[in-house]
Amino acid sequence: MRVLHVTQRHEFSCGGLTTAVNSLMLAMSGLGHEMAVFSVGARPVLPEGISSYQCNVDGAGRFWLWSPVLRKRLHDAIQHFHPDVVHTHGCWMAPQLIALQLATKLGIPSVASFHNFLDAWLRRQLLNGIKKNAYWTLLARNIFERATIHHALTLKEAADIKEYLPRSRLILIPPLLDGVRESPPFRIPSTTEKKLVFLGRVAPVKGIEQLIRGFFVADLAGKWELVIAGPVEDHYLYRQLRSLVEELHITDSVSFVGPVYGEQKWSLLRSAWAVCAPSHTEVLGMTNLEAALCGVPTMTTPNSGLTAWETHGGILSAPNPQELATALRLLTSWSEDERVARGNNLRNYVLKEFGSDVIRSKWLECYTSLCNTSPARSCGERHPLVPALSEAPSITASIPRTQLGP
Repeated sequence: MRVLHVTQRHEFSCGGLTTAVNSLMLAMSGLGHEMAVFSVGARPVLPEGISSYQCNVDGAGRFWLWSPVLRKRLHDAIQHFHPDVVHTHGCWMAPQLIALQLATKLGIPSVASFHNFLDAWLRRQLLNGIKKNAYWTLLARNIFERATIHHALTLKEAADIKEYLPRSRLILIPPLLDGVRESPPFRIPSTTEKKLVFLGRVAPVKGIEQLIRGFFVADLAGKWELVIAGPVEDHYLYRQLRSLVEELHITDSVSFVGPVYGEQKWSLLRSAWAVCAPSHTEVLGMTNLEAALCGVPTMTTPNSGLTAWETHGGILSAPNPQELATALRLLTSWSEDERVARGNNLRNYVLKEFGSDVIRSKWLECYTSLCNTSPARSCGERHPLVPALSEAPSITASIPRTQLGP
């Protein structure tokens, strides 16, 4: 079985999207299936053994990741790789749109994964919201409706997809953690300076400004260190954050260390007392899952879809300075034994709910079903893999099942 994954930029700087796609490809290739990725821009960051196809973009087209030769490059990739399934990741850029057009035209089954790009928070700015609504109504909706399967990572995202595509054919599968190494919690000596870590893109959605203000309100400066690690997506915001730290006179306690990858990333996670991921919106957040597998408890947002996170040792906090300050005071008051216990509980929970074997089998079932079924079905017609809501079991946990019908 061959699956062509079509994303946008497939680089470390794209954060969780790149990690999620690579984990899925690594898992499927480990089962003997051929995976390839089509992306634009710089050379993609890929696991060993994964084929890649690329298209450069420049000029005005770079804002939509479009090029005059993009359609031809995608068509050539499909003709060369002969995929049984085309799987797109994201929805606002040209590569995913054109890939779904081609898949429909060529009769290739397709999966559209949205990775939280339909969340309402991302349309909060008036002009941005108007542009996206117009783009979706005039162009994208008709094309995405024709995908064979629409994939959601959480129940919250499934609701967002239903808002945009009322007749969507939904399947709910959490992110896969193939290639992520787990470890027991590290005990941090009492003589060591305690460290709180934010790991992610420097972007408005990540709630970094609110985290810094919460750190200040909690009066942790001088006693704790807040490390902000990750690539800068928004340079204006980055300058604002640096200025804010100076205005609050906490430069000795807040550090910006830039992007960290590979072993450097894992070392940073394992050295943290706790990881802070206070995004305004998130689909689980790969950082939460990766930290948990390192035995490190995390504080994240209720908008992450991790509704059972507190039950298993984490903390949920609204992304505003006052509530973040309360959460930070709580987690910095833990004893080392409590921190280790919480880290162990979260690791066990993540392994059970998001373990590779469970999620891998669901994707294998999805792809196999698509290969064995004609993709030519009308909008709203249910794929045999997807149960109707009336046939589905009741929903009682954060991600209690892997399929959600239309």
